[in-house]
Amino acid sequence: MFTSKMASFAACAMVELKRSFTRRPMKASTTIKSKQLKLFRTHLSPYQKDNFVARERECLESHGFIYCDSIEQANVLITNTHTNLLEFDSEVLKSIELIIHPNSGYDNFDPGQVQALQSPIILGNKIRAKSVSNYVLSCIHHALTPPPYTKQWQAGRKWPRRSLQDLEIQLIGFGHIGKHLCEALSLLAKNVHIYDPYQNQHELKHQSDIIIFCCSLNQENMNMVDTAFLNKCKEDLILINPARGKLIQTSQLSDWLKSSHKSRAYLDVFESEPFDLDLMPENCFCTSHIAGVDSSLDQRIIDFVEEVSLDFSNLSQHDFTTKWSNATLSNKIHSERFI
Repeated sequence: MFTSKMASFAACAMVELKRSFTRRPMKASTTIKSKQLKLFRTHLSPYQKDNFVARERECLESHGFIYCDSIEQANVLITNTHTNLLEFDSEVLKSIELIIHPNSGYDNFDPGQVQALQSPIILGNKIRAKSVSNYVLSCIHHALTPPPYTKQWQAGRKWPRRSLQDLEIQLIGFGHIGKHLCEALSLLAKNVHIYDPYQNQHELKHQSDIIIFCCSLNQENMNMVDTAFLNKCKEDLILINPARGKLIQTSQLSDWLKSSHKSRAYLDVFESEPFDLDLMPENCFCTSHIAGVDSSLDQRIIDFVEEVSLDFSNLSQHDFTTKWSNATLSNKIHSERFI
């Protein structure tokens, strides 16, 4: 009987031991197998400093990545607005696993080719968003409220001016820049209206005091600003475009401004560049595609390329796709067109 009880006890102990092993969670592996990245930069922009390539190379090579001298050696491309993928051999592009585009504009790409590529194209919209927003605010202050600096005390203390708190503002586009501007201007302006049909924002008020373009270029909004558009606007309109030049039919805007002396336009981009700025009337204030350029731009570009490269190297495909979904160019194609 004693032997029988001992056998029963031993059997129960074995069952409980098995249960304890079953319940014990497996220790997850924390080791991530990194991809070996070989990166090639296709083009440089005129505003980039002489030491930019050396700095970018040093940063990427510090992580064990290879900075290549030709596309044939690479599995990652770093592009810009001068890059036309159609110029590259299709067989070479098949070996490219990732394209990093540290720019906001992407109308230099072909939607059909983007869809056919196996590699994701990651856009750098966020890199210049705050700089462009600051450019827009500078234009607004130039148009409305340049302080009347003086060397002598003015007893009358007068400053006749239009104030933002009395004005209606129309934002066309509600991406990174649009959101920054909406947040800043909503605190100061009478109203901020948003038009971006791709984000279910359909409030387009031509009679706004200030119209600001902060959208990408596509087939739907190309040449959006023409004589018909402008004739719906106020006679003292302030129009600001730091986005894409082909949003505006420049010659028609020029003619309209010549007959609308109270209006002002601030243009940083043009249908074709370089552009002869002397063609524009005196109430059109022009800059040379510099809205997103500032003293720290080179470093922000390098930081962005570094972040995307490290994520692509270390994250799972699912985690990388999830994190960069909003910046993936193929997700901005609708009905075979960019949005």
